[in-house]
Formats: sequence, structure tokens, C-alpha cells
Amino acid sequence: MSATVSAARSEYNGRKDDAGYLNISVPFGSGTISYNGVIANDSYAQTTGWYQRLNNGDSYRLQAGTRNGRNDSMSTQASAYYMHNGDTADLTTTISWVQDSYSSAGIALSGGMTASTEGAALHPGGIRGGTRMMVSTDGVSGVPVEKYEHTNRYGIAVVPDISSYYRVTTSLDVNNLPDDIETSGSAISEAVLTEGAIGFRRFEVIKGEKIIAVINLNDGSHPPFGASVRNAQNKELGIVSEGGLTWISGINPNETLSVNWGSSSSCKIQIPEMIPQGQLLLPCVQKPE
Repeated sequence: MSATVSAARSEYNGRKDDAGYLNISVPFGSGTISYNGVIANDSYAQTTGWYQRLNNGDSYRLQAGTRNGRNDSMSTQASAYYMHNGDTADLTTTISWVQDSYSSAGIALSGGMTASTEGAALHPGGIRGGTRMMVSTDGVSGVPVEKYEHTNRYGIAVVPDISSYYRVTTSLDVNNLPDDIETSGSAISEAVLTEGAIGFRRFEVIKGEKIIAVINLNDGSHPPFGASVRNAQNKELGIVSEGGLTWISGINPNETLSVNWGSSSSCKIQIPEMIPQGQLLLPCVQKPE
């Protein structure tokens, strides 16, 4: 909660102008209620407002009040704005109205594009030529980066307005990952960038369904404990435990996986077109010796 009271006097050519200001701000629920009053000579204006920041990063403000001048009757005024923090641009809409005077509405878009040899992405507006960080999730789209951005269809996102010459942290928002996406490595990276630099960080991410399966070899036995289940990009999706029981994540229909152990032993798993619920029995075909 905060309150501010201030007063001012100006004098020009023997004329004195006095003004007083009052501002009160009180948190209430998930938002903030505010009151602003201004008195200047014989005129007075006051407004009451409500501000709230939403869970997705958007914010809005509503204000309404009255004002009257030295020789004018009291009039009503109102205004509102809504700001949307998008993946490709920031959008702000505004509207205002004053009784018997005017009304207005506006919309503004702020965004940019960053391209490098690692990829390209549209992103919310930042300082022109400012320091920024490009993030890659190896082609996986829809991965939340920082608080409100997501990677585009090519798995690229750009975080603008990175501080220069200071150690900054760039991270994936693991608390809001979609159910079919998870990280397979560190979700946090640190860097120190020079002014105007475009940094780049790659995060290991896998996308697909999760299953519990029992893996059988040709002779009915199982791969040894600790065998690694990997996809075509050689990313580890699971580790075989006792009795061939394996928790596998990031799989997709009709995908072929490999199970590797030792220096040369391996077999291939074919994921079915329709992935059923519950535990699966997956045959793992070994190459003929």
C-alpha cells in the first residue's frame, strides 16, 4: 500500500499557480485499486482505477472519474487499456472518453525480427539493435521460454532486451511445459553478452507421448539392466530396468527406436501407429549376427 501527497507553486509575471496532488494505491485480491486527485487553482480532477496483471502476462487498467474547471460544470471521464504480450509482438489497445468533449481509441503493435545462421523468429519489441538471446529447442514448437514467450514452428524463440556486460540467465519455463514436452537436459543457461550482441543457446527438448513398456528380445529375454532407449536423433528416451520394464517418454506413432547396451549390442523397437493406454509389450528385433 502506498500514498503520496505533493504540492507545487509556480510564479510567472506576478501570477501564482498552485497545485496539489494525491495518489493512493491499495492491493486488493489479484489487482490494485488506485485513487488520483489533482487540484490546480480553481479546477479539480479525480479518478479511481483498477489494475491487474493476468497469469499469461497480459495486463489491463480501468479508470473513471470526474473533473471540473473554474467556470465549467462537472464532467465525467473514463479510460481503459489492455496490453497483450505475444510471442511475435506486443499489442496495446486504448480507449478514452470525456463527457461533452471527446472520445478516442487506438491500437499499437510493437515487435521485431531476428535472423542468424541458427534460425529466425519474430519476437516482441525491444530496443532497436539491443542485446538479445536466441533460443533453440531443436525444432520442437510451443516450448515456453522465460515467462511468456514460446518457440515458433521451427523451435526458435528470441528474448529481447537482455542486459549487456552482466551475467544473465535464460531458461525454459518448466512449470508450464505442455504434457507432451519435457526437457532432457538442463533448462537454464547463463551468459554474458556485449552490447548489441545476439546470443544463442540450445536446449535439449523431446516431444511425444509417455508409455510404460516391457521390452522383449527375439528369444523372450530382455535387454540388460541400464540399456539405453534412443530415438533417430540419438536422444535418450528411457533406460531399461529389471525384467525389461522401461519408462519411455517423447515417442511418436510409427517411430523406430533403438535399444543399445555394451559396445556393439543393440535392437530396434517399432512404435505402433495407435499408441494404447496402459503397459505395452514391445518386441525388440536384433540384427542377425
